Amino acid sequence: MIQRVLGEPIWVGRMGAAERRGLTPLVWGHVNPYGTFRLDMTTRLPLDLPSMGADPGQLTLLSV
Repeated sequence: MIQRVLGEPIWVGRMGAAERRGLTPLVWGHVNPYGTFRLDMTTRLPLDLPSMGADPGQLTLLSV
């Protein structure tokens, strides 16, 4: 539909930069640049805590 309207010379002449910027969300509204992340809130991530002295370069958790 946008192509048909913009194909008519009268509308192309009436549209300025602000009107073209207003069309951008209409054209790109279906695109998600970050992807889809499905979360399962009923399970935990299988993260292992680092063991003491495993690697001197690793951070260790200290309880205060």
